[in-house]
Amino acid sequence: MIVIVSRVDGRIRGGMRHKAGATVYEAGALSVQQLHEIAADPMLSVVKGVLITHENLTELLAEGAGVKSKGK
Repeated sequence: MIVIVSRVDGRIRGGMRHKAGATVYEAGALSVQQLHEIAADPMLSVVKGVLITHENLTELLAEGAGVKSKGK
């Protein structure tokens, strides 16, 4: 999961218009180039994370919370 947070409405970066606030994208929905362009903009923030569910919690704890990305 990737969250893009825009401090202003209508900011255009990475070939997309960003609404003010947070927008959630599935992992792999944005290219590396798009993420670099978005992250370089001081009015936008990129937050990468892992959705922890009951099913994967035990596995994550067993790995010492060393979560590795398997996405694009």
